[in-house]
Amino acid sequence: MPEPLPPGVARCRAALGHARACGAVLWRAPPTYYSWKLAERARFLGAPVDTLCKSLVLVNTALPADAPVTEDPSTSRFIMVVLQYVSRLDTDRLGKSLRAHAPAGFSSAHRLAVAAEADSAVLTAYGHNAVTPPGCQTAIPVVVSEAIADLASARPGASVWLGGGHVDVKLRMPVAELLRAGALFPVVGAPLVLRCTDTRSDADAED
Repeated sequence: MPEPLPPGVARCRAALGHARACGAVLWRAPPTYYSWKLAERARFLGAPVDTLCKSLVLVNTALPADAPVTEDPSTSRFIMVVLQYVSRLDTDRLGKSLRAHAPAGFSSAHRLAVAAEADSAVLTAYGHNAVTPPGCQTAIPVVVSEAIADLASARPGASVWLGGGHVDVKLRMPVAELLRAGALFPVVGAPLVLRCTDTRSDADAED
């Protein structure tokens, strides 16, 4: 009898099925995966280094602690950002991009920080190095780095690698699928594509 899937992986797979994300593939990695250099991980996955991505939950600390998670990332207290490992999150740039998209009348500042791991776990029901947009416990609005969207322009049909709901499982997803409305169930709309990163000086950093 096949071994049952870890709960997070099962939830991620169910969300992908609900979203009809036909191009998505879940792939098991060895327990030593995160001890490897980034280039070694890319070789294992058979993928370019710039397609390896991570998903971070951020909090807008300018909003009150009881502010809700909203569908619009420019007004939500918590958001999820998908970015490449070879890039560095620039929270100032992201804040400016979100302010430019905020609806009229929304007056809060955007002071963004990586959310506490406990908050991330409650919102996503995924653990460290397992966070991924599909199948989150809460419909957290998603921002995708513009650099990821650019991959699809430079390489038609390009895919990226994300967490797969468990530390030892990775999710390969076509960029076009990642950006499609409804593909990241339970989020209903399409992710917002924004400039929010710059190039890392330590491009082989593994965190």
